[in-house]
Amino acid sequence: MWYSFGITASRNLPSGFLAPVFALFVPFYCSIPRVQVAHILGPLSITNKTLIYILGLQLFTSGSYIWIVAISGLISGICYNSKILQVHQVLYIPSWMAKFCSWTLEPIFSSSEPTTEARVGMGATVDIQRQQRMELLDRQLMLSQFAQARRQRQQQDGNEDGQYGFCV
Repeated sequence: MWYSFGITASRNLPSGFLAPVFALFVPFYCSIPRVQVAHILGPLSITNKTLIYILGLQLFTSGSYIWIVAISGLISGICYNSKILQVHQVLYIPSWMAKFCSWTLEPIFSSSEPTTEARVGMGATVDIQRQQRMELLDRQLMLSQFAQARRQRQQQDGNEDGQYGFCV
């Protein structure tokens, strides 16, 4: 048995990459924008991040002592992201390794830009770009329908004036 913060633990803590997984929740929360998907029960909204948070909560509650690993991972993510302890200056990828990986791995994993799709907006994800494209197409369709209805109204007004023999 060992004691930490007044907690008695008689079994080993979970091992693996759980702490880094929980540490990655911090930059995910801070840098990925929320895109609202739907509303349920009034004020509750579902976003593009909801499923990830639900999975993290399920992982957090899956074991009896996993919360110690999860909280330590979240704290380490906060320390790294907030730059309070200058951890980002100690833990970094050296420039020579970045150049080497860029030279060797980039040709394998890179692809050319799609030429069939028109460039509309600069969304953070493909879903946001598609949503922006659909909104632009909807706006163009509504404007063309409005212009067509206005032309028809003008033609009808012109026919009514000629029908009664009014001359201006």
